[in-house]
Amino acid sequence: AEGNAVAAEACYTSPVLFVVDAEGNQIGKYGYDGTTMQELDGYEGTYANGTDTLVLDGVKNVVLNGVAGTYAKAAEGAAYTFDVYADGSYYEVTVDKSAMTYSINKPFVTITFDTNGYATVEAVTVNKNIAIELVTPENANYIFRAWYADAEFNQIVDTNYVPTETCTLYAKWDEKVT
Repeated sequence: AEGNAVAAEACYTSPVLFVVDAEGNQIGKYGYDGTTMQELDGYEGTYANGTDTLVLDGVKNVVLNGVAGTYAKAAEGAAYTFDVYADGSYYEVTVDKSAMTYSINKPFVTITFDTNGYATVEAVTVNKNIAIELVTPENANYIFRAWYADAEFNQIVDTNYVPTETCTLYAKWDEKVT
């Protein structure tokens, strides 16, 4: 508890730990991530967006409008602050620490399918960074082998695909032997 001496063994599982020097000056803030104590990222707190709320624990856990999830710092140079995963969806979140507000974007990408004319697979628009199960096209004269990220069939794509941007996937086929 803040301002109280705490036994070392109690610190190990405490959700938040403030470290102060002999004069009472705070020298560190840590949060328990379920495994170890981690230095808080400085964003812990409750942020508002109209009547919506975003609660960050300073380590990796988030509550977005009452739904628990996880968050991570966005990649260097990103136009937003955090990658947030909650309730099976991905969001890009920008927070304003001084105003304790946030803005949120649920990005979508489109996947088109090039089957070389051997089948018809409609394009799909899906939430970015969320795995989807790719369809297996069929043709009476050809055997579908796999989806590829390139037309030269160098980069195979897992059937449980996580799209990170709008793209075209290419179907590889072999002629059936009769």
